[in-house]
Amino acid sequence: MTPIPHLSYIVSQSENHWTVGFAPGDDCGKYPSRRAALESALHDAVRVRELGYDVDVWVRRKDGSLRRIRAGTDPGDSASIPS
Repeated sequence: MTPIPHLSYIVSQSENHWTVGFAPGDDCGKYPSRRAALESALHDAVRVRELGYDVDVWVRRKDGSLRRIRAGTDPGDSASIPS
């Protein structure tokens, strides 16, 4: 049995924009708002899951800790994206 690769998207604030990356300093995109960064990460997580990968989406809090965003969060539903 082949192991399923695991990916973690991390949404964090950097100066005056938000980023999506896989590790600290690894920015795969810059976004004007937290919401835009989360929507992008969640949309891509759905796409990558369909390819057979195990994916988590995390958002970095102001204190540096990480909060996991529920896998079933619908990026198209503005009420489902945490503020």
